[in-house]
Amino acid sequence: MLSLVDTTVDGLVLHGYHYKLDLAFDNVLKWYRLLEDGRFNQIEKIDLGYRMFTINAPKNADLSIKVDVIQAISDFLKEDPYEDVSEAENQPNNGGSSSKNFSFEKDAGVIWASFFQYYHIDLENEIGKLHWDKFTALLYNLPSKSQFKQIIDIRGKDLSKIDNADEKANIQMLQVRYSLQEKQNVEQLNQSMGGMFDALWDEAKK
Repeated sequence: MLSLVDTTVDGLVLHGYHYKLDLAFDNVLKWYRLLEDGRFNQIEKIDLGYRMFTINAPKNADLSIKVDVIQAISDFLKEDPYEDVSEAENQPNNGGSSSKNFSFEKDAGVIWASFFQYYHIDLENEIGKLHWDKFTALLYNLPSKSQFKQIIDIRGKDLSKIDNADEKANIQMLQVRYSLQEKQNVEQLNQSMGGMFDALWDEAKK
């Protein structure tokens, strides 16, 4: 997460080795896209992720090392200064009003437009440069009136608490329009990584 007194994270030390990392926002988004890609199995995803994120790492590392590195990076990506991780992992995710009820892939256009409208930042010009921590700080602090935040709000509305029939019908229509597929939102992808690492640890021990 972003700090006002420390520089952004650009590496990690694991098993006595200092890994230099590429944590530009677009590289992280490629990782999230890879997680959704059914063409690759879990081991292939770990191997691709290892090569995507590490700049100076040994390419012939054992699977267990790669799992450790990607797990450490994933833990970093999931950090939230306003969330108790231990409690969050025990909370069932129903796709409700979570601030992470969005998809980097499906919502790409509205994220780009919101950054351009409120920050005057063209994200295409920031590819390879804007650090993940800075990107997420900007993303999560977009104003509530931004289209991005309004879509998240629509997805999380409880129709049973809306009495006006016209308003309920309108919200229901918008929820269908902006609906996400199963495991498509960021929170669900983050949670799915835990199971993937457990399975790969078993595989690495064989």
